[in-house]
Amino acid sequence: MRKRETTSRMKADIAHGGIRFGIVPKLLLGILIPLFVVLIIMGVFLGVQGSSTINEIMSAKLDAGSQAAASEVDGFFEHYYGITECLAATQIVRDTVAEDTQGDITTGALYNSLLETLSLIQRDNQEDVAYLWVSKFKTGELLQNDARVYGPADLDFSTREWYTQVMEKQDSAATGAYVSANNDGLLVTVASPVFVDGQIQGIVGLDLKLDTLDKMLADVKVGNTGYITLYDTNGQILFHPDSSLIGINAADANYSSNMYSAIANKENHSAMLYTRSGTTYYGSTNAIDSIGYTMLGVMPEAEFVSYTNAILRILVIGIVVCAVLLAVICVFIALSITRPLKRLDAAVSQLADGELDVVVETRGRDEVSELGGNVARIEERRKEYIDYIDEVSAVLLQI
Repeated sequence: MRKRETTSRMKADIAHGGIRFGIVPKLLLGILIPLFVVLIIMGVFLGVQGSSTINEIMSAKLDAGSQAAASEVDGFFEHYYGITECLAATQIVRDTVAEDTQGDITTGALYNSLLETLSLIQRDNQEDVAYLWVSKFKTGELLQNDARVYGPADLDFSTREWYTQVMEKQDSAATGAYVSANNDGLLVTVASPVFVDGQIQGIVGLDLKLDTLDKMLADVKVGNTGYITLYDTNGQILFHPDSSLIGINAADANYSSNMYSAIANKENHSAMLYTRSGTTYYGSTNAIDSIGYTMLGVMPEAEFVSYTNAILRILVIGIVVCAVLLAVICVFIALSITRPLKRLDAAVSQLADGELDVVVETRGRDEVSELGGNVARIEERRKEYIDYIDEVSAVLLQI
């Protein structure tokens, strides 16, 4: 019986000119392929949008770290700008630089008062201030808080960065870093002009030690593994976690051209991809206009893209899990449709082969069960016809 059923199906397939392609494959291909395509499109869209959002968040975090550090540096220098500017505006300093002394600055009437003022301010800020001084253009002298006087033979104002910057800006300025001649380490000078009758007659300055600034910047966090770097007016590195780089110019620090250009030109950039010594980073630069310095917030590429990669992994896993669930659901639905059809097909094949005792199962309330019920009715009617024919045959046989 089973062999005859298989043979009849093979004949039907050959008669239709092709290989048999069942309902289950059709349902799976017709439903799953479009669903998979939709899932992939949604995954790509969500991946692009998610990556863009994560990049914006990481860029904002990097920018925030750089801006926070820049604000702290700006505040640090503003404090000492205030000291030099207030001192430059005092009457004692203005009278000293305007005074026509017969000898050097120490012979002036206000010398002792000025020296006491310089010493007092330096002592109050000795943690950061190495020296506090006043330069007098008329005599070419510079008086320091420790009572040392540098005359024209020792000091040429025109060769000093603090002089050229103040004269060029006609305002307060901060120099680049330099090594102290008195073994005080790396220093930065903050200088303010002393105006008398609308003309600059002298300059008040203080030489800042960078220890406090270094501690301040070391506490600034950029993400989990990032850090910040500070460059002075000349592009020299003032702060970097790697102390071997401090004092090196950005031109010699093996930066890629885009980052070196941003530092040299004091440009503001957000999350710029660059390399240093062959390692890839993301960096945000902030120009501190008040002092002419540049702050760089640094984040290694691995950390910057780690969150994006995590989102993409979650999306891929989600798509795969959804695809598997959809496949299982579709197979279950397809089998719930095809199994009754197969039973019905087997019953119809038996009827077609002339078998008399055929049982047609009709479970459920869907269209397949209705079809099975109709086939069962046909089978009952056929049995009634056969019984009728048997009765007629018996009567004819009697006749």
